[in-house]
Amino acid sequence: MNDRISSLRQQLVEAKKRLETTFDEITAPDHNASEGDERLLAEQEKDVDRLIDLTEKAVDIEERERKAAALLTAGPSAAPHAASDIIVTKDPADRPFKNFGEQLQAIRHAGTSGAALDPRLAGVQAASGASEGVASDGGFLVQQDFSAEIFARAYNTGALLSRVRRIPISANSNGIRIPRVAESARTAGNRWGGVQSYWVDEGAAATATKPTFERLNLELKKQVTLAYVTDELLSDAVALEAIYSQAFAEEITFGTEAAIFSGDGVGKPKGITESGALSGLHAQ
Repeated sequence: MNDRISSLRQQLVEAKKRLETTFDEITAPDHNASEGDERLLAEQEKDVDRLIDLTEKAVDIEERERKAAALLTAGPSAAPHAASDIIVTKDPADRPFKNFGEQLQAIRHAGTSGAALDPRLAGVQAASGASEGVASDGGFLVQQDFSAEIFARAYNTGALLSRVRRIPISANSNGIRIPRVAESARTAGNRWGGVQSYWVDEGAAATATKPTFERLNLELKKQVTLAYVTDELLSDAVALEAIYSQAFAEEITFGTEAAIFSGDGVGKPKGITESGALSGLHAQ
């Protein structure tokens, strides 16, 4: 394994341990809360996010280099299918498919009865067992740079998505645990999980209060966008990409923002209008 990846993963493990230790310390019953607690948690959380991002980029670079070396070493004879069944690309190492439309064409071809699999689809990294890398197991992963472009467009154009916080997680994770302020209402004594101010007479003592914290468990949920395409459009990779990259991005934006605003929390985010925070606002 690449030494840089090993070093980054070790740093990430240590950063996560520091974050958990800090959280356990400030949530201990005998801990005297201070203004620096939340700031320290935020700084350590940013450090974890930074290391996750660096590790994922290093792994992606190593995988690209490995695939490029394998293709250059194997040569054309490595493809197990007839030449007539293979769509050739000029740059198989860095971009197996030149555009999103070309990959959609290859996926459609793979779904045709008796058709050979384009080797560039077989090279898409997928999970072990029942996976997205085998047609009979559910489909194929969208090439990483294409999916990144689609989601970037969704986040950049969405009225709500452009304002949400994005937290990267590692490739093998199915969720994340993060510390947060245990605030369930905005009424007196509940803000910041227990911080409260008082009006007192001169010389009178105030009741001590402090913030409290809790863990938030976030689990990944799948959002699916399905569209049909005519044979005529399928023959034009450039038009196919132009239409469906925009259609998918806009639908992802609409569906995600609808969940952010009014999702019921069942297999999707719990939206603003369904949140318990509304009762706290009404109680002010």
